[in-house]
Amino acid sequence: MIKIYFKTKDPNTNTNILRDEIVTILFKNDGDHFKPQDWNRIKEIAVGNPGDQKIGAFGVGFYSVFSVCDEPSVMSGGQGMKFVWENNQLTTEHGEIDKDGETVDEDQKWTTFTMHLRKPEKFPNVEEFTRFFSNSLGFTNNIKEIIVYFNDTQVIKLSRESQGQKSIDINSEFNTYSPNKTFKLKSLDIRDIRMNVERLLVQKENSEQQSLINDYQIEDTFIVLKIADGNLEITVDEEFSEEMKRITKKDLPKYTPIYLMFTEFDGDYNKNISSIFKNLLPYPKQGRLYIGFQTQQTIGCFSNLSAHVIPSVERESIDLVNKPLKEFNEGILYLAGVLCRILYENEMNKIKMDLNVENIEHLEKRAAHVLGHFTFNESTPKESVGIIIEKQFFDCLNQNLPILSTQGILPISDVRIPDPKTEAFIKKVPIVPKIILEHCEPFFKKAKDMRLIEVLSFQDVLRELRSRSLSEKTEIIALLKWWISHRSESNNTNSDEFTQFMQSAIVCIRDKPQALNTIQYAFGSREQNSLKINDKSLILPGIEIPIPDDVLPHNISENFENPEMEKYFQWDELPLIHWARFIVDLPELEINPTFAETVHITLAAGLQNLDISENDKNIIRGLFICKKCIPTTCGMKNPDDAYLQDVDASNLFSDLPKIQFQKFFDSKDLMLLLGVNKVIKVDRIIDYASSGVNYNHMQLAKYLSSKLNNFNKSEWDRLKDAKIWPKYNSNDQHFIARELFVPLDLYREFLLPTIEWTEKWDLNTGEAKFLINLGLQQYPTLSEILKLSAPPTEKEIRNKALKSFIDNFEKYSHEYDPATIAIEFLPCFKPDVYAKPSECFINFDCAKMGFNVIERVYKDQAEKLGVNQHPDNERLIKQLTENRPKSEVEAKDIFEYLETRQDTFTNSQLNLLSESEFIPIRNKEQNIIHKSPYNCFFKGQKEVFWRILFIYRLWEERQ
Repeated sequence: MIKIYFKTKDPNTNTNILRDEIVTILFKNDGDHFKPQDWNRIKEIAVGNPGDQKIGAFGVGFYSVFSVCDEPSVMSGGQGMKFVWENNQLTTEHGEIDKDGETVDEDQKWTTFTMHLRKPEKFPNVEEFTRFFSNSLGFTNNIKEIIVYFNDTQVIKLSRESQGQKSIDINSEFNTYSPNKTFKLKSLDIRDIRMNVERLLVQKENSEQQSLINDYQIEDTFIVLKIADGNLEITVDEEFSEEMKRITKKDLPKYTPIYLMFTEFDGDYNKNISSIFKNLLPYPKQGRLYIGFQTQQTIGCFSNLSAHVIPSVERESIDLVNKPLKEFNEGILYLAGVLCRILYENEMNKIKMDLNVENIEHLEKRAAHVLGHFTFNESTPKESVGIIIEKQFFDCLNQNLPILSTQGILPISDVRIPDPKTEAFIKKVPIVPKIILEHCEPFFKKAKDMRLIEVLSFQDVLRELRSRSLSEKTEIIALLKWWISHRSESNNTNSDEFTQFMQSAIVCIRDKPQALNTIQYAFGSREQNSLKINDKSLILPGIEIPIPDDVLPHNISENFENPEMEKYFQWDELPLIHWARFIVDLPELEINPTFAETVHITLAAGLQNLDISENDKNIIRGLFICKKCIPTTCGMKNPDDAYLQDVDASNLFSDLPKIQFQKFFDSKDLMLLLGVNKVIKVDRIIDYASSGVNYNHMQLAKYLSSKLNNFNKSEWDRLKDAKIWPKYNSNDQHFIARELFVPLDLYREFLLPTIEWTEKWDLNTGEAKFLINLGLQQYPTLSEILKLSAPPTEKEIRNKALKSFIDNFEKYSHEYDPATIAIEFLPCFKPDVYAKPSECFINFDCAKMGFNVIERVYKDQAEKLGVNQHPDNERLIKQLTENRPKSEVEAKDIFEYLETRQDTFTNSQLNLLSESEFIPIRNKEQNIIHKSPYNCFFKGQKEVFWRILFIYRLWEERQ
């Protein structure tokens, strides 16, 4: 135990203030009392302490008391020595101490140094002073407690206790020698050190609060450290030993200790510890070298090192200049590197034993803490100190440094620094865990420069890919992105590397593994979350569709641009026709309406947005036309048996199989391409109408008229020949349209077969026009209307029929030839006489010769009906010669009529008449006989001259 008293001029006052000036310092310890040689040696303060295992071994400790006082005194074991200056000469007075018995007994426990200060001093800063003592107490074995008083008030108390010392087996593979064999690490123990501290919490300087010492609060804290206690065996030759003795004034010991202070990982890098211990726990700053006290020399790593190295003159570092001292000190530093490596390996073995999945994060933090403590940086002020320790840290074992990887504890050479782009898919290749990499970045940067570890390479990726298949979407995407980055960053076009990658990368994208080189197409790319083919939007997001095995799914390809997939993977854009060939063979297409709908959504979007050739459209049509792939109201149907949703025929066919989709999309163009009917099929209509069911033929006509332009020639021909139209009053018999007439009342009176029609017939309606185009007769034929106009048809009907014929004559005029009409339909002047147009005439006078004359009411229409004014000359001559006048009266009428026609006769016709015997005369018996004009003479009577004008004319022509 050590006690230190700082005394003021008036130590007994009750108003002690910590800022009061100190005039005396007492230093007391309860160690061994001075022996005679100690009293003798203290006189020769320049000689120093010859004890090779004691602090202050090189003799400046006691000398330092003269820096604060002129005449210090020492009491130990009932004796005392006082240093006195006489005539500028330092002398000593040594003898027994004369005190009362009780005082002597108490004082004999202690060795006490009394220093009356040359000038009053202030009490040291409590925090800094406490930190100084904690540093000093850290590596000492013999001092257990230090108490500091201000007068009689305790200001600082530190205690130290060792716990759980354990020997470490040193693996025989370690090189435990220094390079020149001067030192050998013989043993190594590790023990816990608990350091307790009580101290006054003093206000900042110039604070007026709590100025009385008894008013200060007390901090009570502790820290637990680990001390690695190594024992170095020293083996030197006699020459080196003598040289060291000459320099150090003492013999070299056979053994010397070496200590390394560190903390065991507790999982909390930010643990709130008292600032008193910040030098004992330097992390994340470098540790220092201790030679009984802390020097300014750092050792490169984050632990404190204590050893009996020989310091430089200024006592702030170690001597690496003097050759023997350099060899001695460097030997200890080399063994410090061995000690660091043994401790590191020991910690890694502990981690290895505790390694399991449940506590991996904790162990990664622990491993990072360990590795961080033994990461070497440039030491100061002498850089070589850290270099030596670090070199032997790595060289003392013919094995690479083990580190914790994602695959457990492995040699660092077997582990890779991860590429962030590979994090999602590297699972088997051992890499540095993220926690360790982040906390130990300086170590791995240096290890990479030292070629102890490599960054994950292409070959490492191949090793990963060959060890397993990738099944998670995220890791497949990450792999593809890494490959793009790998090829683009170095502008790498190595074809062998491409082949290796595409063959080695096995991905499970359809619940079965396949190499990337089996993929030929990419389905869609990245553009506002839309699924794409050929760089254009295909279907709405959220719709998953099956794709061929040689196609990269959209949920992966949507993360890339098409140019990337083409350039780095040689994957073309998925052609719609290729996908269609695949999808059409899936059984679900014909049994699962939802699946079929998804397919149609995809096809419809493709046809709408992509530049699909007519040839490809025809191929797609051919693929699907024979498949029951259309969801309808009546189940799955072939396209040719299905109908568009807008087919308005519910009033005709209640069981019509219309397309039925759960989601709205523009399907019309696709459905028509595949062959879905936009109108009711003619065959269906005919079959339905022919089945005997009762149906509304007028609604059917209206529907068909609305689809007039949708029927091809074959369908039209079938409709024209279909017996689906009912006849008026036909007892449900059905006829071909051309067998029926429009439903006019007149036609019904004519007893023509008219179509059944309950509504008003309007030729301007669509259905009327449709039926007319289909063959429904708008007018009776010429033969029919003429027969209706002629007997034996009832007179009323005859008249109406003739009127209809005349009114609609233009409809018949193209085929009406009066010369060929064989039906006697024209009513003549004579009652109940009807004649052909060629056998009746307009001029009433021709009736004198027995010709039929058209009834006067039709006289105005006679010309267009082909009725002539007069019979032609040949017919007149024939009538005249074959039906000669039977009396003069008859002859007179005939000749008077013929006289009006005489200018139309030709000479040859006149000659023929002049020789024909048609002139009635009476013979002697007064009987009528007929003579030719040539053989007749005029009587000369004026009153009969006009009767024979015609005959005269004939005679005159004959002359």
